[in-house]
Amino acid sequence: MVPGRVDGLANAKNQLNYATWIYQTGGAMTNEAGARDLAARALIFIAQEPDRIGRFLAQSGVGPSDIRDRAKDPAFQGGILDHLLSDEDLLTDFADWAEVDPLSIGLCRQFLPGGETT
Repeated sequence: MVPGRVDGLANAKNQLNYATWIYQTGGAMTNEAGARDLAARALIFIAQEPDRIGRFLAQSGVGPSDIRDRAKDPAFQGGILDHLLSDEDLLTDFADWAEVDPLSIGLCRQFLPGGETT
């Protein structure tokens, strides 16, 4: 989804959701800095439970000793959000924990490398 662009009725709903989200968040998390902040919070959430961090490390191929350095990489941060988006239960648990709308996670993903949509 590209903000401000509507390609027919199918995208109209996405645009309405995006506009509603902008209104509800006051525009927070609508840029790379906001997305990076959200990814950092997601990593904290993931790391708080051994099963969650173990699964994340296994799926990402990153070792525990590398995570601190990689956490600053925007592409890795996009991978953190991708990890949340790949598991609906994890996504909703994080959204509840972070007090954000689950939709905002998918919308923030577009601001990090690999999340661009057409």
